Amino acid sequence: MPAKRPLKVPAAVWRVASTFLNPENLIAVWEHLNKDDRVLEFFRSIHPSKALSPIARIEAQLDAIEGLLASGLQIVPSTSLVNEWQRTLSTLRLALPLVKTAKGKSKREKIKDLQSHVAKLQDDIYAHLLASNTPE
Repeated sequence: MPAKRPLKVPAAVWRVASTFLNPENLIAVWEHLNKDDRVLEFFRSIHPSKALSPIARIEAQLDAIEGLLASGLQIVPSTSLVNEWQRTLSTLRLALPLVKTAKGKSKREKIKDLQSHVAKLQDDIYAHLLASNTPE
């Protein structure tokens, strides 16, 4: 049985408040709004970098590079260059557990160092892709 409306509260306000304050209704509203996790995905898409730790961002960057290399860069004529990128990627992946277990200042320094290596690898691949796709 719904709670009785206090005399000082207008009926319309009470209806809206009682609808949303009812836990069953709140759950139904959330399920309707967040169908297929669209609300959560929206908020993640607005600030994805703030939701990730520095190490998680590095892992995401390495995953993106790995996906690109796995897709078979047919536009890169040099397989030795692709092999070099894959070796660098493997080395960076091997360094991740060491960075994760470090503590304090050492960990921050290792993270910065790893970020710079990942950025260099991304820049090398990006520059080569742009250079190979520019009209001559």
